[in-house]
Amino acid sequence: MKKKKGKKKHERKAGTKRSGALWDAIRRYRGEYIAIALRESAGNVTRAAAELGITRIYLHMLMRTYGLKGRGRRLKGGAAKLEA
Repeated sequence: MKKKKGKKKHERKAGTKRSGALWDAIRRYRGEYIAIALRESAGNVTRAAAELGITRIYLHMLMRTYGLKGRGRRLKGGAAKLEA
């Protein structure tokens, strides 16, 4: 018997974004959690990634997503609201 090819029902289409109050809250929480881990590690990305249980490369990707930099610096933009 051949398997059907194609998307499963639960998969999102490429390029679609999650929206709504819940997803906004999740994004804010993740950004704040990452910022706290970076602050506690004095901006050391490797230590922060180990504390979060993720790879350093994935943490760098998340930092770009949330506008964060290591060593306590931030990128310009709306992500600066996370420290409040």
